[in-house]
Amino acid sequence: MTRGSRLETARKAFMSILIVFAAFQQACRDEDYAPSKWTSADIRKVRSQLAKYYASNGRFPTEAEGLRVLGEVPRDSWKHEFIYRFPGKRHPEAYDLFSVGPDRQKDTADDVWGSSKGVRSYY
Repeated sequence: MTRGSRLETARKAFMSILIVFAAFQQACRDEDYAPSKWTSADIRKVRSQLAKYYASNGRFPTEAEGLRVLGEVPRDSWKHEFIYRFPGKRHPEAYDLFSVGPDRQKDTADDVWGSSKGVRSYY
């Protein structure tokens, strides 16, 4: 093996290590973000269930009834129950549905609302 081919092999090995390291860093970042993405998807599912409830009953559940009327109470990725408000503070014409996020505090910056797409007035 010549000196030039050894340098080329070392360069390729170094580049491979850098690529693996970059992929690992990205995976770690995605893992931190993943619970929010999963919770947003779960919120969309619960909204769909609420729309079906509305279609069947002509109304949304009261805040006192809560999400129990849908069957099993849905939970977010951190195993907390979703917050349901009717009428909503953020969507007074309909309802609020969100996760308190990892800090377990309502109405803070890490709350997960999912998309507001599909929330509309029912009055």
